[in-house]
Amino acid sequence: SVHSGIRVSHLRPRNVPPPRLDPSRVYLSFIMSDGDNLPVLTLNNFPQLWRSPDRGKVPIGWTVSPAASILIPDVVSYYYATATSNDAFLGAVSGLGYTYPDSYGLRYKPEHQQAVFDGFLTDTGKYLQRLGVRSVWIMNATRPERIRRYAEKIPFLEALFPDYGRRVADYGSATYPTARNVPVFHAVTGWTENATREEKISQMVEQIRNITPSERPAFLHVFLWNWGADLSIYPEVLKRLGPAYVAVRPDHLSHLFQQDFGRRKLLARLPERIVAVEGLPTRLTGTFYASSTEPVTVQLSTTDAIKDAKFEPSQLTVAAGTGAQFSLTGRPQTDQIAIVAQAPFGTRRYSVSVRLVSAQELTGARLPSGTLCFAGIYEAENLAHNSGTLLSDVAASGSSAWKADEATAKPGYVVYGPYAPIPAGRYLALFRLKGSSGNAAVLDTCVGGGNPITAQKTVGTAELDEQQYRCLALEFHHPGGPLETRLRWSGRGWVALDWVAVWQIEE
Repeated sequence: SVHSGIRVSHLRPRNVPPPRLDPSRVYLSFIMSDGDNLPVLTLNNFPQLWRSPDRGKVPIGWTVSPAASILIPDVVSYYYATATSNDAFLGAVSGLGYTYPDSYGLRYKPEHQQAVFDGFLTDTGKYLQRLGVRSVWIMNATRPERIRRYAEKIPFLEALFPDYGRRVADYGSATYPTARNVPVFHAVTGWTENATREEKISQMVEQIRNITPSERPAFLHVFLWNWGADLSIYPEVLKRLGPAYVAVRPDHLSHLFQQDFGRRKLLARLPERIVAVEGLPTRLTGTFYASSTEPVTVQLSTTDAIKDAKFEPSQLTVAAGTGAQFSLTGRPQTDQIAIVAQAPFGTRRYSVSVRLVSAQELTGARLPSGTLCFAGIYEAENLAHNSGTLLSDVAASGSSAWKADEATAKPGYVVYGPYAPIPAGRYLALFRLKGSSGNAAVLDTCVGGGNPITAQKTVGTAELDEQQYRCLALEFHHPGGPLETRLRWSGRGWVALDWVAVWQIEE
């Protein structure tokens, strides 16, 4: 093409010094999607956004295909030359070409698949260097070993920003280090198609606040859906979040994370909260990471807030760049579990909030026997929606739920997601909802995308209450891969979904 025939000798985006770390802040980076799409870079969306008078008011990471460095080098050079200090760039999507890392190379024989993927990463690194960037946005990468391989095979890589919209349930699974202690920042926001400007702002603020942990500092990847992007929205989002939240460029997010990790020495990634059913054994899992180059020994203990508590293992050896996993099993007795970690450089104490579901809240089928291994809690307002509206409700978790009624919704799947990856196995899902007696709704679980449906339940009118939320159970077998949970509304009456909790059942 004409573009590829133009010689650009040097592609280097502007280098901007990072800010000083403030341990009291929540740092976030806005990442604009779909820069892998060359027409997006040249014809639609990015050129229009680039001309916006609001560009430069907040830091934004603009995704660009590494292949653009040879296919449209003049266009890339234009973006670099006209960028403000708040415009940063990172590779898209998943590398040299648009690909899904989980699936890459699967048509090859098993013994060749790793080498094929490694070859792709080697080529990706070559063209990331040509593009002059050190971070990459990836999607459909749910296997930890595939995410890790990016950091292992691209030696100059400074950060990874996975996911096309939010798939994680909590901060512990959103932000963590991988090989070489390269930080991984999963997306913490999604989008709703055809949302109004006010809906976009309020939903983004709600999603960011919902996943913000109690610990400080914190580091978040705010996904921006380019097809519905409006640059005037993001300053307003920051204003509503308040001064504790600071937007930074993605390269600065990585730098600040590394500073904080080195300062902490030991990093724990635990669920901020879990859901447990009163009287039933529950298991939570966590991971410790060490910033030192030498292995660190960590001894674990807990308080009497969990009956029959058992750590597996109770002593960890944490090697740099790998992380060490543990589990804690028992019957939670209160709304907080304390985990105490004794390391050579001191004692650290971590808290996990517990939402205990009482027998009075449960409706319908008898719960299965066995240990409930907590997989995640997914707030309805943070899942994907085809219609409906955000409901302010003090009886709901976080005082918010998602409501469908004749004024706000269309019949069909009003809530769906989260597309979180889970291993094959037997599972339990609890849907916490309320609604009118004339409502008819269907709950189901399925593999992400809707096929196959693994369990389904029509909600009877006697199972809903207009005043109180109730928990309805679905037991299902999942073949492995992305999980989708859904609420289908009939178009009659109204229904409000608070959250969906999921456990793997261990006999």
